[in-house]
Amino acid sequence: MARQRHLWRRKKARLIFSRFDRCLTPPEVAAATYDVPDSPLKLTSYANVFSQQKLDVGTRFFLQNFPDVGAAHRIADVGCGNGALGIFAAWRNPAVAVTFLDESYLALASAKASFVSNLLPNIAHFIAADTFSGVDEQEAREKFDIVLCNPPFHEGSKIHTDIAVRMFAGAARHLVSNGELYVIGNRHLGYHEILKKHFHQVVLTASNAKFVIIQAAKPRRQ
Repeated sequence: MARQRHLWRRKKARLIFSRFDRCLTPPEVAAATYDVPDSPLKLTSYANVFSQQKLDVGTRFFLQNFPDVGAAHRIADVGCGNGALGIFAAWRNPAVAVTFLDESYLALASAKASFVSNLLPNIAHFIAADTFSGVDEQEAREKFDIVLCNPPFHEGSKIHTDIAVRMFAGAARHLVSNGELYVIGNRHLGYHEILKKHFHQVVLTASNAKFVIIQAAKPRRQ
């Protein structure tokens, strides 16, 4: 019986050979484009990028209560998605340099497409990174005046703040001594208390029934 089972397995085996066909081209990834309210800006989003079809309500609330970025020299948009926050900051301050950080290559492609299509004159960098991992090796020179952050808080159907915590800790490392982190989040996530572990000053700057915008300043050096 053992020999029969062995023969059966051999009969079920398959060998698959593949060959590169130069005549085939991969399909183009469809992108959505939409306007940013109260501005001349447009955003481009590829498939599976957060807020792909329209501006999400949290980002919209953030843009309606956007911080003053006029004096900033360097800004980071961490977990940038299609780049809405960083692009809005660049539009508000044509002289500021903006670094877009996201672990998703499609998100970075969306942010870059959005940046280019809006003909912004700013210096821009697009870095594939898990939070600030892409600039950690260059900590001495990668310091920002402002970090903008709309952290994801879903992993499948689970709600958690692990990514947000890493973003806050990274921002504290990469801000100048008088730098500021601005965060948009749902009220129930408790970002205010989490931020106190990484910053000496944490202030609520705007809120509505669902969202809060928090300014964190004077980073604690770990």
